Amino acid sequence: MDKFIHKWERKRLKGPIKHVFLYCIAISVGGLFGGIIGTALGHGDVHKFLANSSFGVAFLFLWGLGLGVFNWKRNERKYKSLIERNQ
Repeated sequence: MDKFIHKWERKRLKGPIKHVFLYCIAISVGGLFGGIIGTALGHGDVHKFLANSSFGVAFLFLWGLGLGVFNWKRNERKYKSLIERNQ
């Protein structure tokens, strides 16, 4: 069995909501930590960055939402085509 099919079947059981939500969280947290590290290494004011970062985190959350939905749909199409080809 194809490695992708096996992995996607396990992720698929958890459902699209969990898949998309994990994308949202991962991208938001990654962006926030990246901003903090970039500000700290650039000798900026980390506290000022955190005070102004709520818009950025909301934007990244929405970006993660879009990417998660796109990724789910793309993987479903790929999964269905591989299943049809293997039958």
